[in-house]
Amino acid sequence: MLRILLACWCMTLLSACQSPFTNYDWQHYRNSASEVEVLLVSDHTLPGHLNLSSGGADGRERIYIDPTLSELQSQFTQLSVTSQILNVEQMVDGPITTKADFELAYQRYDQVLKTAVEAGVTILALHYDADKIYDDIEPDKVVYEGGAQIILDERSVGNSARLLAESLLFRTQVLRQLEDTGLRIRPGYEKQIRFQPNQTLHIVGHSEGGALLLEIGAQAQAEQLFGGPDQTVAAIKPVLSSLARSVQRFRQQWLD
Repeated sequence: MLRILLACWCMTLLSACQSPFTNYDWQHYRNSASEVEVLLVSDHTLPGHLNLSSGGADGRERIYIDPTLSELQSQFTQLSVTSQILNVEQMVDGPITTKADFELAYQRYDQVLKTAVEAGVTILALHYDADKIYDDIEPDKVVYEGGAQIILDERSVGNSARLLAESLLFRTQVLRQLEDTGLRIRPGYEKQIRFQPNQTLHIVGHSEGGALLLEIGAQAQAEQLFGGPDQTVAAIKPVLSSLARSVQRFRQQWLD
């Protein structure tokens, strides 16, 4: 009897010492993603984690994305809209440091997204864009000029995704609101949705709750204008409040 009690005590102690992100805890995120109204996703890996073209702008996009998502979630909470933030590192036990970690984390991440789609959740990916990229041969020639934009993946565009994107672009005018803070709209996309391949959008594009990717603006420009992530979030807080109210209105109008 003493041996059995000792064995049970040891198992309890080992369980208590485990990381909160054990290899089975990702199922918690998959289950809870089906129970919220809005899923907020960041897509990119953290600075210091393995970066296989996954770190975003300057390899440190999450430094800006994380406080932005946190503030947007706060805005949803004030509206009594349930939401959850999903980050890829939550899918594995500890930092993403190997290719195996990387592949497993994104595989599970995609499964959580699919669960949210099945539940009709509204899925919003928030990014910060690259700034101006110049031609290698002609140094004065700009080959890419990043900025605020709304993105869908033409391979997977459901009716709700299109309606939500058009509502934010034309009714809410979220890009114009970001422009009013000083952030640049990506040239050519002031009045149109940008369509480009994106793994997250490819998975979530047919969610009944709608899904899209919003580029807040060029990350380098935000840094120049506002000074850093916290200052950027403070500057765009009214836009995030407007975004949350618009998503709430969309859900009430089209899903209730």
